[in-house]
Amino acid sequence: MPPFNWNDLRYFLTIARHGNPNRAAKQLTVDHTTVRRRIQALEEALAVRLFEPRDRGFVLTQAGEKLLVFAEAIETLTIDAEEQVSGQDKTLTGSVRIGAPDGLGSFFLAPHLAQFAFENPDLEIELVAMSRLFNLSKREADIALTMIRPHQGRQVIRKLTDCSLHLYASADYLEKMPAICSVSDLKAHRFIGYFDDIIFAQDLNYYPPNAEAKLYRFLSTNLVAQYKATLAGGGIALLPGYMTAESPTLQRILPDEVRADRTIWITIHSDLKDLTRYRVVVDFIHETVADNRRLFLD
Repeated sequence: MPPFNWNDLRYFLTIARHGNPNRAAKQLTVDHTTVRRRIQALEEALAVRLFEPRDRGFVLTQAGEKLLVFAEAIETLTIDAEEQVSGQDKTLTGSVRIGAPDGLGSFFLAPHLAQFAFENPDLEIELVAMSRLFNLSKREADIALTMIRPHQGRQVIRKLTDCSLHLYASADYLEKMPAICSVSDLKAHRFIGYFDDIIFAQDLNYYPPNAEAKLYRFLSTNLVAQYKATLAGGGIALLPGYMTAESPTLQRILPDEVRADRTIWITIHSDLKDLTRYRVVVDFIHETVADNRRLFLD
């Protein structure tokens, strides 16, 4: 058998995370034939199939899944060695990718992380603001914030904060529509929310008790779009305080009667938790949320 080449693990990791030789080649800035050749060499050295072709991409075989654990551990040791030996542990360098729900990412995290990156000029912050679960093993994100607690796996999961959501509408909308004095009055109003078949979590759409008519007239998978529609006077939406704090034209409706409580979780791959730049960014997010607790729980 040909000798095992450690460098081939870089190609293996990249294609395992991207699932496609062309995307892996673009990430590695090489030709896709190079990627295929290095994977073939690795498979010959180990005498196993690491990938199976599937739907214009590759999926890991059972042997590939086993190798992935070792390859990620080697990658982590390499990053750690670089930090410690070169002295880079004293400054923040490299990139950190953070996945977060669109509203939380765009309204709360973005300005704080932008300032943090400005203060650490050798650090690159990548923010993926999408309401979804992130696969940390495939490096879809290094750090993920979610409204649903992820499965444990090879990752460290911590509670970031509780978060309350309330009903809001614009002053213009409330002037045009019937007065709201009780929950029963909500049945005469228009609501803004998620599609029933695409909703990320069922309790993110509010329905008044015994409501018979179809209340939701503007639907979007994106919370920022819902916020903008509410701001424009399109109806009533269930929104978190970190999105509405700087919008004086939005008014909270029935704050004592209607409220949804959620938990935000922060997750990092166990292989990255002790590496300097990831640890510092996680600590920064915790501290920033703690300093702005009033925007999450009020």
